[in-house]
Amino acid sequence: MAGEAQPVMVDHDGFVESFYHLLWSKNFNGDPCEVLVPDVIIYKYRIPAYWYFTGGDGRLRRKNKSNIVNQKIFKDFTAGARSDKDVVACHICEHAVEGDTSAAAGKETVIRYFDRAGLKDFLFSQEKLNDGCLQKFVRPKGLFNSMIQAAWSPQMCLLERRVNLHPLLSGRAPLQERTATYEGSEHLSRITPVRGTLLADRVQQLCTEMVDHIASASTLKQKIKRMLINFKTDVHDNIWFLWCSSVRLVQDDELADASALPPSPVPRASGHGASLASLSGAGDPGLSPVCLNPAMSSPSKELPSKQASRAAETVCPFTGRPLDNSHPFFVTYKNILDYSAIMDVRLRIRRAPDEVPPLLARVCPDLDGEQFARERANPLSLFMYTRVLCSEAAYLDFSITALPGVKVLPALSTKARRSLLAPSASAPVLPQIDHPSSRGMLSRQALSMQRLPALELEDESG
Repeated sequence: MAGEAQPVMVDHDGFVESFYHLLWSKNFNGDPCEVLVPDVIIYKYRIPAYWYFTGGDGRLRRKNKSNIVNQKIFKDFTAGARSDKDVVACHICEHAVEGDTSAAAGKETVIRYFDRAGLKDFLFSQEKLNDGCLQKFVRPKGLFNSMIQAAWSPQMCLLERRVNLHPLLSGRAPLQERTATYEGSEHLSRITPVRGTLLADRVQQLCTEMVDHIASASTLKQKIKRMLINFKTDVHDNIWFLWCSSVRLVQDDELADASALPPSPVPRASGHGASLASLSGAGDPGLSPVCLNPAMSSPSKELPSKQASRAAETVCPFTGRPLDNSHPFFVTYKNILDYSAIMDVRLRIRRAPDEVPPLLARVCPDLDGEQFARERANPLSLFMYTRVLCSEAAYLDFSITALPGVKVLPALSTKARRSLLAPSASAPVLPQIDHPSSRGMLSRQALSMQRLPALELEDESG
């Protein structure tokens, strides 16, 4: 997309989101990277922002934002499901680890798998608490789920495969236990060697092509020196790139030192028996090591249950009323800012451009002034369209700001509302009619009373 800022990749252990953006970016020939990537939806500010997929020509493409809706996501991701127990998608995100003060900033990668019912609940009912990606599940070759990890460097490429012990369509084991590989417990899967040279050579070739494409397509010409990539082979022996779990980049000073050294031959990829010195940085103390075992987990035990997460969010942040989960109401950050601007004009309050309004600070307490001003001024940012669950009364108050020419007034107090609803003493009191036959008598009496003043005036004048 023209004018869109390209993300910058940094050294990271965990889910590397910018990998998809850089593979989709065009190189100097105007072509994206030719690699098989399942449908991947990147979430930004808890809403789907980008949808990457592999086209019919084998190139990585991206869908228009108007097509990124939950109905189309559910239809495309569940297409080809063999039964209701079949796995259709997985969600990858980073979750904070409580009480962890390590160098990894207390983060671990959480992978959660969905069947048809789970995906429907995730798209239409659950509140997205973490960003990440929703990826279409690639059906493995065989009855058991598996994943291949490739630890790549310019000197060598090490492969390792982990296979789950439970069949995918087994009804005895829970969904997370029959799909977990590296993110699950040790007793749920086993490590198997990658035999032969055909698969190893193809994986090494794919890693080299991705590294070369990122170096030519990135704005800063970033070069990767080490990375940990996750692949999967499908029923047709195709190799799919799933996601990157660790990456290290070449720094500027390292480029100057490497230019004076002669090029070293690249050995063939190996599945076992190779040294990890070139990957871990043990040969050079100045190089940061790549993480060969990033922290990953399954949400079966670590994350709270769905009932507990919903019970913590059953109160409207604006009115304090309990929320109705059967009929949810949403407002965006833009609706909150528009409402706050109108109320500030009415109350004659002036705020600095980097001052967060109180209503927005109530739902986003970690937002500072600098980040608020930057996201508000960026026209391509999705920050303004982040949705917040609220009550019906708050939804109606915020929706009034979208109507042109409507002036928003503050809510009436209880005393003022009672005074308006109470009957006034100056209001006329009509006589009560006890019997229907008295209606004609009252009407004739009223007409005679209207004529009496005129008759009295005539008598006085005579």
